[in-house]
Amino acid sequence: MDHLLTVQVDWPLKLSFAHGIVCGMKYLHSLQPPVIHSDLKTQNVLVSDELVVKVRVMSRYLLHNALRPWNLR
Repeated sequence: MDHLLTVQVDWPLKLSFAHGIVCGMKYLHSLQPPVIHSDLKTQNVLVSDELVVKVRVMSRYLLHNALRPWNLR
């Protein structure tokens, strides 16, 4: 895994990441019907080059049914 980058993360950035995860989960739970992630772990949290956190949803059912009406970014 040569493409992985290891960096020192300070507390304000850790809190920003935690806030991003909470917002992502809140969004999923606000859908009708609510989407329960059920596999939240570090491997399912993505961080962009701009240090924006996204919660990854891998279920084919969710991607093709529950989340279809929304344009997720």
